[in-house]
Amino acid sequence: MSVSVPRLGFLLIDVNRKLRQQVDYRAREVSLTQAQWYVLAYLSVNEGIQQVGLADILGIKSITLARTVDKLQAKGLLERRPHPTDRRSWLLYLTEEARPTLAAMHEISKVLVAEAVAGVTEAEQKLFLDILERIKVNMQLAVEKP
Repeated sequence: MSVSVPRLGFLLIDVNRKLRQQVDYRAREVSLTQAQWYVLAYLSVNEGIQQVGLADILGIKSITLARTVDKLQAKGLLERRPHPTDRRSWLLYLTEEARPTLAAMHEISKVLVAEAVAGVTEAEQKLFLDILERIKVNMQLAVEKP
């Protein structure tokens, strides 16, 4: 059986939209916007990254990220440090003040994932993640084709 293209596309979009709605709602518990949540989450595994590199990972424009970084810096959750060899570039780091927020985000994420996979066995979850990873790779390869 082949997968219905509209069904697959709509399901992926719907799940993404509902997940983002939940993240947006739950981010308020730690006084963040959804965008700020994502920046902190990705920065936590990419500390010391250049601002432009983080924008690429997030799939957003550098100016959009800059505004979010400004707000997070004003909250004391991250800092920009000068690049050692490129004075036009900034490296992003979390502050110690960000650690409790990240811990709270982690706990909220665990609850959110538990809600999302309720009734799905561990084996099904693993298979689902493997399939999503393959779909992601396939889509990346499609984007890279000339």
